[in-house]
Amino acid sequence: MKSKKTVFVSGTYELLHGGHVQFFKDAKAVGGPGARLVVCYADDATVLAYKKRKAILSEAHRRGILEELRTVDIVVMGRKMKDPIFDFVEAFDSIKPDFLVSTDDDKHADRKKEFCELRGAKYVQIRKSLDFTPISTSEMRKRLLESES
Repeated sequence: MKSKKTVFVSGTYELLHGGHVQFFKDAKAVGGPGARLVVCYADDATVLAYKKRKAILSEAHRRGILEELRTVDIVVMGRKMKDPIFDFVEAFDSIKPDFLVSTDDDKHADRKKEFCELRGAKYVQIRKSLDFTPISTSEMRKRLLESES
């Protein structure tokens, strides 16, 4: 019997929205029936280093939301390293997933593909597919700030 595949995704997920939920669903599908999805979210130091701003939701708050999503099987936290893009390395190497999945607009695709090749995993980029008008975390932050003015 063939073992279930493990799909790994990583991001800041500082303010979760519907686009993230859809991405998790689409990413998990890459692994086929019965796949499990590991979501690695950034610690506060990584959010600050990468986004140049503090996360809106605390690490514990983000973990709690992620753990309640039925598509997500395992939640791990990335740790700030020299390169905040690769805050997920420790968790990835521990779990040894079959796939690392990102969206097709990932600016670091070449580096992630090379990272996966060195570990015997497959790097897969997927298109964003939404049944609603997309919104980014940055746009949500902007709208929140505007509503306070």
